[in-house]
Amino acid sequence: MPAETVGVEIRQLMLTGKLVRGEIGLVTQDFTPALCMGVRGRCQAGALVREVRPGSPAANAGIQPGDVLRMVEGRTVRGASDVRRLVGSLPLQSKPSFQIDRASRRIEAFPVVSDAPVAEPAAPRTVHIARGPLADVEMAKSPNGPGARVVVVAEGSVAAHAGLQPDDVIVALDQQPVTDVGQLLAFLVKEHARALVTVVRNGHRLFVAADAQTQ
Repeated sequence: MPAETVGVEIRQLMLTGKLVRGEIGLVTQDFTPALCMGVRGRCQAGALVREVRPGSPAANAGIQPGDVLRMVEGRTVRGASDVRRLVGSLPLQSKPSFQIDRASRRIEAFPVVSDAPVAEPAAPRTVHIARGPLADVEMAKSPNGPGARVVVVAEGSVAAHAGLQPDDVIVALDQQPVTDVGQLLAFLVKEHARALVTVVRNGHRLFVAADAQTQ
């Protein structure tokens, strides 16, 4: 454990008689080669924001799923473990600087560090689609009801040109209901270049036409 973290914990014990780790209400993950394909900029350092708890300090500060955390209070973030360590060592009620890459922009957020417990959900199993009209898309289980959630859409892919976006939930393919990622993969085993994708985005249903023959 770094000396600075130990120092913070000793001060907490002296002042409060208990040990509390800082939280801001987000979950991050390390980059994989497949994820790097869908994120602009360098992937050598940073952590990808996977989830932001509604109403949390991170959400109130404007941090969003898909953001890439580069620095926390001037310290470089190399992966998800750095985020947990750095945030956990921050003084409660402080407003540290978070340097974030979002698309092609560098932005800054200032979440308030809280001691409220944040339940960190289990890491979803992501599936990389390798071919067909949804090639180079990362999928995961839908968090709410049936469907398959889009995690990453690679820049320049057929799906990206069609307008598919991260956090879209695919609920039908060629008007056949999709209940989970496994069923979506079963549909995609069939050799075809086109797909009419029904997605739910921000509570609204819409159609996306992905055609590999247009590229």
